[in-house]
Amino acid sequence: MHDHNIRQEIKITLEGDIEHSVATSLLSIGLSLRRHPRIKELWSLDRRQQFLQYTEYPGLPDLVYTQLEDRRLKTRVVEVETNLTLKNFDLKQIQFKRFGVDEVYIKDLKKCPDRTNWVKLQNYLMDGLP
Repeated sequence: MHDHNIRQEIKITLEGDIEHSVATSLLSIGLSLRRHPRIKELWSLDRRQQFLQYTEYPGLPDLVYTQLEDRRLKTRVVEVETNLTLKNFDLKQIQFKRFGVDEVYIKDLKKCPDRTNWVKLQNYLMDGLP
């Protein structure tokens, strides 16, 4: 008998306010279910904690995922912001775009047209992510 996982498990971490937690959860689900291009790994909290050793200010990336692209692993960071400022934006770009991180995407929730509709919110968060 083969061991087939019927259900995929995703661990969600609660950080920030509830809107932030819902947004990162929707993004995790969307990336995990996407097949083309497939996500090789959605990093766990333990794995994301390695970023703490290089941070200019306390913080973990909200979401890190790895994909195989052109026969090379690409690592991408996604930050979900409920209150994005230019200072936040610059700090996060500097903090995460190093040590093997290929791209940093910052999703500003204030720019989502309808945050009360989870389908629209998930589409907004997924839009533009490779």
